[in-house]
Amino acid sequence: MSRTLKDYLEDMWNAAEEALEFVEGMRPEEFIHDRKTANAVIRSLEVMGEAAKKIPEDTGRYPEQVSRSSLEGNRRDAR
Repeated sequence: MSRTLKDYLEDMWNAAEEALEFVEGMRPEEFIHDRKTANAVIRSLEVMGEAAKKIPEDTGRYPEQVSRSSLEGNRRDAR
């Protein structure tokens, strides 16, 4: 079964929501020292980056504040 644009956008949305849930209520200094949470957030960023790479170039313009390369770079930079 072929995945649609909506599927990839939902993947990105869900990964972003999960990342926010992982850090909810945490102070930055707590996050820095919590490897499990940091790795979970990194994985969410990887999922977002992978989904962004699958969105066809001709889909439309990204808002100026969100560049395609920054979304795709999430996966690469998270490592």
